[in-house]
Amino acid sequence: PDNSPLWKFQPDGTFFLIDESRYGKEALEARDSLSALVFQLEQCKTPEDLPELAAKMIAWLERWPEFASLKTVLAGMFKQAVSTLTGDRSILSETLGLLEVKAMLQTNMENWKQAKRLEWTQEGELKGKAETLTHLLKRRFGDLPLWVGQKIAEAKPPTLDEWTLRILDATTLDSVFADRS
Repeated sequence: PDNSPLWKFQPDGTFFLIDESRYGKEALEARDSLSALVFQLEQCKTPEDLPELAAKMIAWLERWPEFASLKTVLAGMFKQAVSTLTGDRSILSETLGLLEVKAMLQTNMENWKQAKRLEWTQEGELKGKAETLTHLLKRRFGDLPLWVGQKIAEAKPPTLDEWTLRILDATTLDSVFADRS
């Protein structure tokens, strides 16, 4: 309330709020400021962009040595970005400075790319197996009940392979999915 004795403890200051989402990549790259670099890091969508961004940030800090104390905070931000973009949570426990983060990014980038390609390949194979099984079941048994789609969606590749082979001998839809253990 207006007459509160606590008003004398109310902070009296101003601040400047920046909505980082209002700046696109090109606009941020055109600016020579630490905040623009931090915004670029926050907006980064792929791990491939991180090594160049780390190099830019290090170069900026070399030109402005009075901000050197921020290196630890910035290294932490890079580690968080790497963890988010690659799914590699182990980096969060590593003690790395900004220079080490840059070196680590350059070293591990190809490993992350290979892991992502493998993941996409496996996802594509799983989707292909599920689609093939669904098409064959429809061809053999006609319209499928909802439970079939749910069962296929939850199955692992070896199970999908087994069910696909069972279509050759199955006389009913249930016999394709029967547990034979």
